[in-house]
Parts: sequence; structure tokens; C-alpha cells
Amino acid sequence: MLSFYLQHSCQSDGNSIYFHGNEGSEFNFATTRDVDLSTEDIQAQWSEEFESQPTGWDILGAVIGTECGTIESGLSMVFLKDGERKICTPYLDTTGYGNLRFYFVMGGICDPGESHENDIILYAKTEGRKEHITLDTLSYSSYKVPSLVSVVINPELQTPATRFCLRQKNHQGHNRNVWAIDFFHVLPVLPSTMSHMIQFSINLGCGTQQPGNSVSLEFSTNHGRSWSLLHTECLPEICAGPHLPHSTIYSSENYSGWNRITIPLPNAALTRDTRICWRQTGPILGNMWAIDNVYVGPSCLKFCSGRGQCTRHGCKLPVPSVFGVRTGFDMDASHVFPQGLLATITLIGGVVDAGGARACARCDPGFSGPACEMASQTFPMFISESFGSSRLSSYHNFYSIRGAEVSFGCGVLTSGKALVFNKDGRRQLITSFLDSSQSRFLQFTLRLGSKSVLSTCKAPDQPGEGVLLHYSYDNGITWKLLEHYSYLNYHEPRIVSVELPDDARQLGIQFRWWQPYHSSQGEDVWAVDEIIMTSVLFNSISLDFTNLVEVTQSLGFYLGNVQPYCGHDWTLW
Repeated sequence: MLSFYLQHSCQSDGNSIYFHGNEGSEFNFATTRDVDLSTEDIQAQWSEEFESQPTGWDILGAVIGTECGTIESGLSMVFLKDGERKICTPYLDTTGYGNLRFYFVMGGICDPGESHENDIILYAKTEGRKEHITLDTLSYSSYKVPSLVSVVINPELQTPATRFCLRQKNHQGHNRNVWAIDFFHVLPVLPSTMSHMIQFSINLGCGTQQPGNSVSLEFSTNHGRSWSLLHTECLPEICAGPHLPHSTIYSSENYSGWNRITIPLPNAALTRDTRICWRQTGPILGNMWAIDNVYVGPSCLKFCSGRGQCTRHGCKLPVPSVFGVRTGFDMDASHVFPQGLLATITLIGGVVDAGGARACARCDPGFSGPACEMASQTFPMFISESFGSSRLSSYHNFYSIRGAEVSFGCGVLTSGKALVFNKDGRRQLITSFLDSSQSRFLQFTLRLGSKSVLSTCKAPDQPGEGVLLHYSYDNGITWKLLEHYSYLNYHEPRIVSVELPDDARQLGIQFRWWQPYHSSQGEDVWAVDEIIMTSVLFNSISLDFTNLVEVTQSLGFYLGNVQPYCGHDWTLW
């Protein structure tokens, strides 16, 4: 029984892939075919090429040679001896790594494996933990020619001491069931140049409220044998790796209507055989969802600044058919779903040449330019918000206010009520587009709970329950961390003044206050008030003593004079 339709649904622009959530749908997913997303720009941060015996490794049952031919280049580590066959890297500081890669072969011109008893287990071990974490199983029948193995180093493995191991469970003796590896290397989570991206539109409710509905975006580099999330959050206090405030799990609690999602691809997904999958992870029965306008390939210029749709054929409307790695699904189902590929997006000719035509952008209304960076309207250059109204829809300086109310729930922060985040679900405050090019500071008053156990402003008490301040210049595709306000502090109202970095001072900037985790409604409460974006700090003193009136209004002093002294034009001495 089909669990999807290809039709005009969920208020889509033309056709979309629509999952209806009816009874009888055990699995709901859509996958691409294998796509070539490889790039020559990848540079390893740490590597071993096995041209000589490596130091610090734990190796059993292997020799360095060419018994299995050339695996990647030169010599390789060949496992052909009697007894245990295993290899482990030294313990590495993996806090900056996100991708483990190596070349692997089993058989080929060597004696092949004969059953799953001969499979190779890839696992990781962190210092201080007895158990190991299985990363993949390399099947005896899947690597008869040398192939690249690319796996994700998840946040739980981004530690100061992690090692990676390969072990063969069973073999039939010397020169039997032989395997070899070459060019073992690790890469950061994201490439230095964001060469490739994925863009799609998703609707998680199709016009109805569907709590608990969620879809995960995953990828596979081994033809669908194993899958990983495209991105996993790595946040202060709970992850030692590089800051990553985005997870590719999309929940109906956080998204309503159609949402265009644009994601730079991580290093782990940049291979010659990458497959993308949208998989429903929440309850299927009664939960409808749809996807449309899928693009996988070379990155658009600046990701269209988050204000445009990528196409492979220039700045024009999409043609109603499938071109390489972009589809708007405006065709009958037989073109997209050939027999035997139910619920599978077929990207006909799905090979991306990174050196070919670069993707262009079709800009949203009101934006233009090669990267959709030019706006036809103006954005506010100054904001000052003290939350005097209880009606959240009246705050036009903010794009999103989630999980909050205007109240005295955390007392008086500056004067009157404040914006108090105490509700269930997502808690965040995102500004509308601003022009911060002439601003230097973002200033606000913040409180995270109260010291009193009897207060309705219950303090956060676990790592991850603090507040993160981000900024974005591409409509939320990337969020850069300005400051982290720990759950251990700010139990009394405090004025916070943040000096903006250079790339946060431009047209179309947004700021976000976000609490990643909280226990439930009324727990781990925080509040913000008197938000100001300005070129001059308020509630502060800044004097160069050239204006005597300003000096006397700002300072009181005894037996002092304001006049030229010690080589300065004006000083207080």
C-alpha cells in the first residue's frame, strides 16, 4: 500500500510528496539516489598513510605491503595473519573533529570473506569508559573493491581522548578472509569552504496541529546500509566539540506551515556516493507531512543569504521536470517513483560535478542581487523594547516569540513587566531583520530564575538550561554564538552589554535568545527586558572630558580640576 501521494497538497506551490498518515503505513520516508558530492578541497587535520610502521597504534595480525594491491596510494595495512586481527589509533583529542575516513577493501585480489562471520566492526572508545561504541559494520560482500568509508564523529565522541578501532570477528587463518586499510584521517565537522548544500521545503502539519510529528534528515555514504543525522547539536556545557546549534530533526512543535530549510553539508557527507533521506520518526497514524523543492548540490553564493531558492539553471523559475539534483515534483508519479522505488526521490542523472555550473538563486520577493543580499525595503537601525504590552503580536521588532508571556513572573527587571519564558515547548526570542551597520552594542536586562525556592521564577538547575545569544546574517541558516549565559548565574536581574563583532554589524542581521533545554512548563524560567540595539551604551558613562557640562553631570569629584595635563588635552587631575 502506498503511504504517499505525488500531488498538489498541503497548500504547496505545485506538486509535492505528501505522506497522508493513514492506517497501514508502517514506514514513511523519502530518499535520493546516490549523489556525487565529493570535493577536492578537503584537508585532513590528522592522518596516517601506512607507508611505514605507525607509532602509538595498537595493531595485531597485519603487515604493511601491497598484498591486496593499491588501496588508496602506495602501501597499506594488510590483515592476513593467524590469530587476532585488530587495529586501534592512538587516543586522539577529537574535540575539533567531526568526520573519520579511511579506505577499505576485503578480498579483491586477496582472499575474500565468505560470510558475515568475517565482517569487520568499526568502533570507538573514549578514555574512562569501559564500553565501546559501534560506529559501523563493514560487510564482507560490500567492499570487494577499495572504497572510502566515511563516518560521523558524534558529539559524544568529541572528547580529549578518543580512539578508533577495527576488528575482525572471525577468519579462517593465514591469508584467508583478508582485508586492508589505507589513508586513515579525520576532518572537522564542517569544511572550511562550504562547498555543498541541501535545500528543501517541508510542511509538518499540512494545515492541522499535529503534536509529536517529527521528521529526521539523514544521510548514508554506503548505499543505505547505515544512516546518520546530517547535523547533531553541540552546545555549551553539554558538548566539548565545536559549537553547532542546529539538529536536522524537524518537529511540528517548532515548525508550522511550509518552511524552507537550507543546510551546509558536513564533511562526512561529502563523498562520491551520498544518499539523503527524510524519515518520519514520530507517530505515523494521523500525522501528515510533505516535502517539496529539493536541491542537493554545489552551494549557492552565500546560500542566497537565506532569502532565495537555489536552482542549477540560473535565476529563473524551475522547469517542471527533474534536473540532476533538483526537483519541484511537478510531474506524474511514474517519473519520480519508478517501479520498485516507492517513497524514493529519483534524481535522474544524479551526479553533481563540483567544477561545473554553480548553483544560482531565485530570490524571494523584496530581495535581489547575486546572493539575494540586496533588499528593496529598509530595516530598523535602532530598537528599544521594554515589553509594556501583554499582546505578543504587537512587537513588530521580533520575528518569533515562543514559550513566553509578558508578566511579573520574575519580578521587575527594569521597570514594569518583562518577557518571561515559562511555557512548555520551544523557548526563543528572534528579532526581525535589522540594519546593525551603524550599531556597536546590544544591551538588555536578563534574569535566569531566582535564588528563592518559593519564587514562581524557578531557576534552571541542569547543564544546557542556560540561555544562548546568537546572531545570523543569512535568515537563520547559520547562527553564530555571541554569548552563553550559564544556568548557574544571573539569578538576579543584570544588565548585559554585548559589543557586536564586525560580521554582526550589517544589513539584515537577526539576534536570537534561545534556551535549548528545560524541564517543563513553569520550570527553568528566565526573563528578558529593555532590549536595545544602539551605537551608544545606555546605563553607562563614557567621557573624554572635553565637555565640562557632561563631566559635572556624570561625575562628582572633590579637589579636582578638568584641564589640559600630562600631555593630554583634557583630563581630570
